[in-house]
Amino acid sequence: TGGASGVDVPIASLRRVGQQAQTDGIGSAPRFLSYNQHNPSEGNVLVCSETDGGTYELVTFSLTNASGSVTDGKRGSCMGPAIFLGRNRFAVLDRHQRQIVIKNLNNETTKRVQPPYPNVDALLDGGTAGRIL
Repeated sequence: TGGASGVDVPIASLRRVGQQAQTDGIGSAPRFLSYNQHNPSEGNVLVCSETDGGTYELVTFSLTNASGSVTDGKRGSCMGPAIFLGRNRFAVLDRHQRQIVIKNLNNETTKRVQPPYPNVDALLDGGTAGRIL
């Protein structure tokens, strides 16, 4: 909402993909949504879908300026939901190699980690103390 005024302020729009769509996007049915509660300076949302075997889109927007700009989503492939690990990084499960991939907010890979179990099929947020595989 828009603070004390009680007015809803849209911050981003998800685009549809497919034959009817005019632009590419995350798809008509996002399955997972994650908000970065660790970043007080800007808003970050990860939207994950099962489009093309699993994709995510990172949307960034200003928390202080309601009419501020929203960055074009940075996209990539993943398996299951993507989760935020801290103020400026998030993790996805690589669907081909089944590795946990740590990325920064520029969508650049900073680290790859083998999961403790070889057939992990999703990452879930476990709060500030940990993650659930």
